[in-house]
Amino acid sequence: MTLSDEVECDEAYVIAGHKGQPEVVKSKGRKGRQRRLKGKAGRGTLEKERPPVFGMMQRGGQVVINLMANVKQKTIEPFMKDTIVPGTLVYTDEYSIYARLQSWGYGHKSVNHGRGEFARDEDGDGFCEVHVNTMELTLSRLPCPLFGIDIAVVTFDKC
Repeated sequence: MTLSDEVECDEAYVIAGHKGQPEVVKSKGRKGRQRRLKGKAGRGTLEKERPPVFGMMQRGGQVVINLMANVKQKTIEPFMKDTIVPGTLVYTDEYSIYARLQSWGYGHKSVNHGRGEFARDEDGDGFCEVHVNTMELTLSRLPCPLFGIDIAVVTFDKC
């Protein structure tokens, strides 16, 4: 599957573990998950049982979702190059893994969530074209856990 024109990319982290399965937790010698229990700081990885999910969505079209071992430039680059046509305009947040998109052959516009920016109108027409809200909503609706699913492809009629 290939995506083109305008594509939103974003990452999310699903909570793994064995909540509600005390026999599995006990057999692995770990404490069960509890509410308000603070996890380790930082982004998730498969090894930390907080695996990242990386999503790419063509506006008005297809969605490609990948369960990743980690989210780094060298990890996402092959997925993006295999899925997104060169020259495509890619919308992201400010996360540094997207810093090389232009050198990989893509147009790139981003919003800075850290400064409270979630959408931006660049041409003054009243329509905020720079955002990743559609991809964030899609990732927030994923069923958990995602284990056993490598790639999910979903078609949306209108985004």
